[in-house]
Amino acid sequence: MSINLDELSVDELEKLIKQAESALDKKRKAELKNAQAVLEKMAKDLGVDPQDLLKNAADKKKPHAKKPPRKKPVFAVPPK
Repeated sequence: MSINLDELSVDELEKLIKQAESALDKKRKAELKNAQAVLEKMAKDLGVDPQDLLKNAADKKKPHAKKPPRKKPVFAVPPK
């Protein structure tokens, strides 16, 4: 599929962008749904509850205490 964008008006380009964004959103949602189905099937084949996998992943994402920023050493300039 090839569209000569140079021949389109500003309004036509904006409409095309909106259509492309909508199509992209639908594709992403469909791919996510497919990936979820594949993962659920794999978990069931292994005899694991898919929700247990999600619980373990959530436990690993607990926030950690942040280290304070490293201070640069200050060097004294000897007086002249």
